[in-house]
This record gives sequence, structure tokens and C-alpha cells, in this order.
Amino acid sequence: MGRNKAYLLLGIIIVAAFFRFWQLDTTPPGLYPDEAMNGINALQAINNVDFKVFYPENNGREGLFINLQALSVQIFGTTPWALRAVSAAVGTLTVLFFFFMMQELLALIRPHLHAHTKLFSYFKNEYFSYIAAFLLATTAWHVHFSRIGFRAIMVSFFLSLAILFLLRGIRTTKLNHYIYSGIFWGLGFYTYIGFRLAPVLGLAIFIIHVLIWRHQKHGSFVKFLTPYIALGIAVIITMLPLLGYFAGHRDDFGARSGGISVFAAENPVLAFLESTAKTLIMFNIAGDWNWRHNFAGSPQLIYGVGAFFLLGVVLLIKDSAIAFLRKHDPHLFIPKAVVGGWFFATMLPAILTNEGLPHALRSIGMIPPTVIFATIGIVWAWDFWRTATGANMRLASGLLGLVLAAIAVGNWHHYFIVWAHDPNVEGAFRQDLMDMSRVLNAQGLEATKYVIVNEDGVLLDGIPVQSATLRFLTKDDPAIRYMRTPDASTIRVATGESAVIMLTNPDDTGLNEQIQKMFPQAEKLCGDAQYFFIRN
Repeated sequence: MGRNKAYLLLGIIIVAAFFRFWQLDTTPPGLYPDEAMNGINALQAINNVDFKVFYPENNGREGLFINLQALSVQIFGTTPWALRAVSAAVGTLTVLFFFFMMQELLALIRPHLHAHTKLFSYFKNEYFSYIAAFLLATTAWHVHFSRIGFRAIMVSFFLSLAILFLLRGIRTTKLNHYIYSGIFWGLGFYTYIGFRLAPVLGLAIFIIHVLIWRHQKHGSFVKFLTPYIALGIAVIITMLPLLGYFAGHRDDFGARSGGISVFAAENPVLAFLESTAKTLIMFNIAGDWNWRHNFAGSPQLIYGVGAFFLLGVVLLIKDSAIAFLRKHDPHLFIPKAVVGGWFFATMLPAILTNEGLPHALRSIGMIPPTVIFATIGIVWAWDFWRTATGANMRLASGLLGLVLAAIAVGNWHHYFIVWAHDPNVEGAFRQDLMDMSRVLNAQGLEATKYVIVNEDGVLLDGIPVQSATLRFLTKDDPAIRYMRTPDASTIRVATGESAVIMLTNPDDTGLNEQIQKMFPQAEKLCGDAQYFFIRN
């Protein structure tokens, strides 16, 4: 890599970091309870010096991301920024390792791209990896989850590293690269339940490598298989702590996915077809409807990128089919295995569920192959235009730069302007709970603090998980007493004492009336949040 290209890569990483860290303390607003639950576990890990491979609360979550968040909380404090900075850092590093993975993919196939054929011509572009990395750096879908404290952001990070070293192992035949790949495959299982289907991608690459071996006829099959055996051993050794946990807690293995599986539906086949259709149209027609994941219902890709994505899909399928029918060098099938296999393997976590579809979070692993498809479309369209018009390289490069700049601005506008300023976003991230935490933190020591969690949700220590946001932002203050609605009648305020009573759902008319009957002298105050103040 020359100096100018190194500067270009550095610029892309700076852009990626800027998109992910800029105004991270305010965008998104609030702190969603699932994020805060990670924070609660992080605090417990710090206080008890007990960093787990799996945290069973809140339907169960793999532990690596939470343990990294614990380190961040220890350094930066109990703030939403501390939880989300881990996502932002992982998202930024994913762009870097995705770039090197693309470089490795191209280094493996370019010697087999013949000058006289137009098949896979877009992979001949020396800036292909840079364009793909830039698209990943600025794609609103990836930026979005790089700014939320959810562990799923680590899926593409470890997949990029695992594939990077696997492809390097195939190219160099060095055993250590296969072992590194196995370690990263193994670490991926500590990230997010959707990673459990990622081996489908590894299998696709292995099958193509078998075809290459048969084509070249180098050495025995045992010798060919040895690096993969080493890779598998590395995966198993890396996974031993997690496998040990699941061996002793079998119910936790499928606790998160059982109730939403398509196989639990009344008609599994129909549910599968419906989920597949909804997932496939999410790129250009109707995306995730959850405000926490997306501008509700808008496509996951902005319109121009969506068109390039479709073009790239068509081109790669067409070229792969022609290469297969003409029995070309099997090296040319590697892009199909990597890009197509990655796309399919990471689509499975979404299409095998029947809830909340299309689901941008469950399909988060699809972002890198989606970006590669879009890059294929951009490079092909740019080359076609340049050839048709006879434009010189300087003019053509300028136009390409403008197109990429427009894509970056479009994604910026979609996320930071359109989505971030929509009033629905504050509710999606429970800004109200953050406001309540400020009131609780501002109360003096003389007041007893009660929080009634009058909402339904997964239980945390017997209280709905909405309490996690308050517990984290108040540093799990033991002076705050959390309870459910039926326990409100047990609140007592002795003579000479004062108390604060807060409701996580302040619009509960019946509970408001109950508290006012119990404490006629209660003042109903509205500052950052609504609460009752009682002084006896």
C-alpha cells in the first residue's frame, strides 16, 4: 500500500469514527432498558470481580460485549456514553478489518481474472476495497447500531476478522492464519445469538476451496484438510468456557429464540416464506418499523445505494453463473462463496423468526455483504459510464468522488437529521426514564425514594426490566426502593419523614388516585419528571 492509499484509508477510518462518535452523548437520547441491563451486569461484574461468559438475565446474553462495557464503565462512569462508546469503537474497527478482508479477497482472486474477459471486471478496480470500506463507514444502518449499546454490533467485527485470516490462509497456505481464523470464529459465539448460524458461511468457503484443490491437484486431501482441522480445534478451544456454561445451563442455550422461531408458528412454512419476503424487501421498500432500529418503515438503504445494491446482486449472480457454465477457474467462485454465503448466513437469524419483521438488528450481519453488492454496482456503473462517454480518468474520478460524497451526505441526513430529530425516538429510547433518574439523583438523603414500575416486562430481581435504566443511571443506589403496582399499598411514611414516589408510567390514572388517597398531603410536582413529594 502506497503512502497516498494509506492516507486514503486513514481518512475513511476518521470518517467512520466521526459518524459513530459525534454527539454520542445525546444521539440517541435516553437509555433503553436493554442497554441499561448490560450496564447493570457491567456494574455487578466490576463490584463482584465476576466477568461471565453468559449473563442469563433479560432472556440471556453472551458476555463478551458486556465485559467490554464493564471496562468502559469503570473508566468513564455510569453514563449512556460509556455503554455506547464500546459499540462505536467496535463499529469503527469493523470498517478497518472489513477493508483488510476485502483486500485479502481481491488478492486471492485477481490473479485469476483474465484480461480478455469482462467477468467480475469490477473486482479489477484498484480502489474497490476503499469504496466498500467508505460505504460501510457511512451507511446509516451500520452507523445506527454502532451508536447503541447492543452486542449485535460485534457480529460483523468478528466475521470480518475470521474471513480475513481464512482467506489469507487459503492464499498463503500458512497454518497460523487458519488458527487465527478459528480463534475469531470461536470468539464470535460470545457476541450474539445470530452468530451461531455464521458457520454456514465458513462451509461455503470450504466447499469452494475443495473445488480449487481438485482443480489444482496439489498434495493429498489429508494435507489439504489439516489446516481446517487446526481451525476447528482453535474454534472449540476458544469456545470451551461458553460450551462449559451451556453444559451446565441447558435452558439458557435457546431461551432467547424459542418463542419467536418460525417453527413455533401455527404454519411454519408460511411463517418462513413471510419472514423471508419481509427481509428481502427491507433494503429498498419497507425496512424495520421499530423506531429504536430505524426510521420506522423506511428502507435500510438510502435510495441511490439501494439501486446500486440491486445492480450488484444481479451482476455477481450473472458472472458467477457464466463462470460456472463455462467451467472457469474455481477461484472465481470465491466471491460468490464469501459475499453470497455471508449474505445468506446472516439473513438466517431474521428469516427463521416470526416477530418484529423486518428486523434490522437480527439481520445486522448482512450489512457488510450488502455493502459489497452496492460497491459492485457503483464500480460497474462508473466503469460503464466512463467507457461509454470516453471521459478521462481525472473527470471520471471526480464524478465518482461526488457520488460517494452524496451517499455520505444522504446517510448523514437520514440518521442525524431525519431519524434523530423525530419525536418518536425519545420514546423509543425511554428518555423519560433518564429524566426520572435525574430527579432521583437530585433528591437529598433525607427523603426515602420509591419507584413503582407499573409496566409489564421481563423481570429483573422481581421487578420489570424498565427499572434497569434507573438502577444504572443512579449507580444502583440502595436507598431507592423498587416495587410493582400491587406493592404500592405497602408504602409508609413516618411522622417527621419525607418521601418521593415516582411511577415509570405516570399516566396510570388509577395508581395516581391510589397514591393521593393514601397520602392526601402529597404534592404532585413536575420538573424533569413527574413525581409525588410527601412530607409528614
